[in-house]
Amino acid sequence: MDGISDGKIKQWKCGKGHVLGVVVREKVKTEIEGVTVKYHTTKLVIYRLAIDPEAESAAQVDAAGTLYGRMLLGFSWKCSVPSCGCVRDWNPDDEALDWLKKRFEGSKE
Repeated sequence: MDGISDGKIKQWKCGKGHVLGVVVREKVKTEIEGVTVKYHTTKLVIYRLAIDPEAESAAQVDAAGTLYGRMLLGFSWKCSVPSCGCVRDWNPDDEALDWLKKRFEGSKE
């Protein structure tokens, strides 16, 4: 899978404004059974430690991992800033849920 950012990057924040990661919209090109498929997807680059924009010194960014919008599992991420404790949820995008729904509707026949 080849992903190229189309420049749309948005900070993913907890309820108190600490940056937990960034959401990136990407153009993706992949080959399936000899056919090239192109589509857009959303990915979340989640930071190991949240960034507090009001901190006196800049934090070093370390990515814990990357999640793609087409993943069918959601998860919760707790803000690591001391005394915050906010939890933010990441859920599959609508396209992934539509694909799953169509997949199961077709298997009922």
